[in-house]
Amino acid sequence: MVLESAIIGRADPVLGERVHAVVVVRNDQALSEASIRDFCAERLSDYKVPDSVAISYDPLPRNANGTFQKGLLRNLKVD
Repeated sequence: MVLESAIIGRADPVLGERVHAVVVVRNDQALSEASIRDFCAERLSDYKVPDSVAISYDPLPRNANGTFQKGLLRNLKVD
């Protein structure tokens, strides 16, 4: 079960940026990058499907207003 997710741009030398997803799942869930990309590919246009996915079990960083801190997400090291 996906608890929350965020989409950010990752630097790319050719296109400038590529779509990167950070997904938070429950500890007992086993999701793979391929399964998330397949799920998105069935429902989204090709250019909206993430090129890479990071799966995390920790909540995503937010500011005082509750919005994602995308600068911290870009530097996030997730397995």
